[in-house]
Amino acid sequence: MERRVREYAQRNNCATLTAFWETLTSRTNILQQFLDYLTINVTYFFRDPEQFQELRQTVLPALLQSGRELFIWSAGCANGSEAYSLKMLLHELAPAARTYLLATDIDRASLAHARRGLFSAGDIQHVPAALRERYFTSVDSAYRIDAQLRTGIEFQLHDLLYDPYPQQADLILCRNVYIYLAPSAQQRVFRSCYEALRVGGYLLVGNSERLNTRRFHGLISPSPHLYQKIH
Repeated sequence: MERRVREYAQRNNCATLTAFWETLTSRTNILQQFLDYLTINVTYFFRDPEQFQELRQTVLPALLQSGRELFIWSAGCANGSEAYSLKMLLHELAPAARTYLLATDIDRASLAHARRGLFSAGDIQHVPAALRERYFTSVDSAYRIDAQLRTGIEFQLHDLLYDPYPQQADLILCRNVYIYLAPSAQQRVFRSCYEALRVGGYLLVGNSERLNTRRFHGLISPSPHLYQKIH
């Protein structure tokens, strides 16, 4: 982190970190560019396929049994491929089900990309052939997601460390976010995610992430990286 900060300071002709701080606080365009530079947006459709398999076979069927509208939150959604992957699964499992999918990120450029719904061949390389055929249209050298998948997804700017959390979520995906946070911030975000879940709701984190559940007596872990709020 220090190396990246100093490198960006030098790019902006700041000899010291104090000078760089003064630049960031006085020039909002530089601040936004700096935030975009620090944000790591490595993602693609159906990233970590075993997790999506568990969502398809276990988590989503259990939630769909309620019959009510489901609220799903993709936190740290990057270019939207995670949210659209979820929407594909839901459409395959229960096309008539009522769902509201909120997808948030701190990166404005990534959110703009997500709203456009236009992806590269590399982005969709892990999408099964049948789903590619059904939900994507070739546009020049890119692929546009079908309009029916964009329905029911809202992309919003959100900072997990400072902004209020939405409440009563049935499923929160907050994957590959905790690993970039200090331990105290990890616990704060984890607690906020826990409080944002409705009873019976699930939280899914990344394959390289582990959460300390000892302080949360109402939380169980049905499988690695998956947590459920039971009371």
